[in-house]
Amino acid sequence: ENRGKRHELGDEHAVDAPEHPRVVATLDADLQRFLHLELESAVDEQAAALAMGIVVDVESGSVLAVDGVSASETSGFAPVRHVFTPGSTLKAVVMAIAHDADYVEPQESFATHAPHGIVLRHESGCSRHIREALGAPDEATVTAAVGLARSVNAVLVEIGLRVPAAMLRERL
Repeated sequence: ENRGKRHELGDEHAVDAPEHPRVVATLDADLQRFLHLELESAVDEQAAALAMGIVVDVESGSVLAVDGVSASETSGFAPVRHVFTPGSTLKAVVMAIAHDADYVEPQESFATHAPHGIVLRHESGCSRHIREALGAPDEATVTAAVGLARSVNAVLVEIGLRVPAAMLRERL
């Protein structure tokens, strides 16, 4: 029995793990396949650059499926390769809050402010210029649904501004 035994490795030392490492998988193969097909469909139908999804059992916290599909060749697994700012990951939440509270309809049109972006001006005189990521649509307008699917900053900012700040804080 070598567990916990110290080994000499030249100038370095290693200690055997007290137990063999274990991995417990919670993935559901059928749900994983379904998620992949849905993400492929979303990329095709929405002309999205990338779609990622995760299915979590909210009671146990178990990850049941996780996947990512890109419109272009990529190396690596998208959900661990790509890092998005909290603003990007919260776009779906903002859209859901706005839609649930009847502040937006999926087929409603919004200006994309392409190619220059949108400038927000606060009553205090401060302003902020919000630009789009590479690959953003160059159409003048898109629907709210397309804005979400293609992660259009200007569209989701406009939708978010319709929702009272107190409601956003309460629901987040």
